[in-house]
Amino acid sequence: MFPFRSVSVGAIALSFLASACAGRELDFHYPSAPLLAWVPVVPDVSQPDDALLARVPVLFVHGYGGSSREFSTIIDRMVRDGWPRESLLAEDLPDRGRGSNIANARHVAAWVKRLRTRTGAAKIDIVAHSMGGLSARYFIEFLDGADVVRTYVSLGTMHQGLVAPCRAPVKTAAWKELCTDEEFLRDLASRAPSETSPVAWTSISGSADRVTPVESAILPGATFMIVHGVEHAGRRGLLEHPSAYEATRAALLHRARSATTIAPATSRLGAYRNVLGAGRNARAA
Repeated sequence: MFPFRSVSVGAIALSFLASACAGRELDFHYPSAPLLAWVPVVPDVSQPDDALLARVPVLFVHGYGGSSREFSTIIDRMVRDGWPRESLLAEDLPDRGRGSNIANARHVAAWVKRLRTRTGAAKIDIVAHSMGGLSARYFIEFLDGADVVRTYVSLGTMHQGLVAPCRAPVKTAAWKELCTDEEFLRDLASRAPSETSPVAWTSISGSADRVTPVESAILPGATFMIVHGVEHAGRRGLLEHPSAYEATRAALLHRARSATTIAPATSRLGAYRNVLGAGRNARAA
């Protein structure tokens, strides 16, 4: 287990020196957002992959206007790295995910059941992109998904909401739910990950993401990783960029740990408060 911890700039420097002395590479990822300082992301290399955790089945959940095809690159890489292709499932949400996140969560529940039946696995992992991370969170927190999900990884998910949907004259159900002041996000915030959760939670953000700002991708209680220079989608996006894949892979293998500093004391949802102190990281399967 690698807990979140609040560190000073001096502590980051000491961490860098310690890692260098240990012969380990420390990659400093820094966001463009002014609210956060540099975030060092350090994979745990103390154990080989095959001795750490079994590769459990993975369900992929796309976001607003997305499709299952967006996960083709990451699925190919995971197969290369040892996940059986039949244990990886990506499906399409109705209307390309533009419906309510609550309705989408019911589809996630059906896909989880299908994947568990197909593989015989007691638990599965979820990798979700953009708004898909909110649909998957709702499934875990409100539809008993915590009983069957081992690991949750969100990529560019707007956990703190977005301002643009609040101003839009025409709102679909899902678009409305992304507004920072919506009840849907407040309900999710009330079930933020805790030390007692059986799920290992990770949120990954790209520092060049112009859809989901770094500060919106923070999920209190979860491991938080920032990948420098990575965008929301496309070849340089969170689903295709090699650095984003390495971060995702580390989270699925429970090898990621993180440290960050300087978060604002409050936000509209109060969710930035003690982001680091509430967090925890890897668990055994």
